[in-house]
Amino acid sequence: MILFAIIAISILMWSTGRQMGSSIFGGMDYPDIHKIQMEIHEYSGINHQMYMDYKTHMDLCMSRINDDPLMAADYLYSALAYLRDIGLMIPGGDSGIPDILNNMADKLGKITEKHIMIKSAHKGVRFNPFYLNNKFIDISEYA
Repeated sequence: MILFAIIAISILMWSTGRQMGSSIFGGMDYPDIHKIQMEIHEYSGINHQMYMDYKTHMDLCMSRINDDPLMAADYLYSALAYLRDIGLMIPGGDSGIPDILNNMADKLGKITEKHIMIKSAHKGVRFNPFYLNNKFIDISEYA
């Protein structure tokens, strides 16, 4: 009986951890977003609260892409605003980090909007992208 309980708890912990891990940093459904978020995580120590605000809004975005792409876009734009604000928290202003975070925000915005646009098209919902609209997209950004 104890062995059965241990096995059941192990399976529950493994499946719960797997689901939780898929929601952290973009999930495995979106490996391109996951890759950028891992790069952004390096800057999380600059301002922990703003990073957590960015992360929370980005997780909400990722959780809404399939169900409500327009709401996902709203969360995306809030997340990217927090991301850009992280770079502004560096004292002295002599760093190149704000430019790095701004470029990462642009790249994350383009890639995430691409996924939102695909889901919007499947649902028949009109989506007006901000980052993909009237901008030249360099294919090397996605390689």
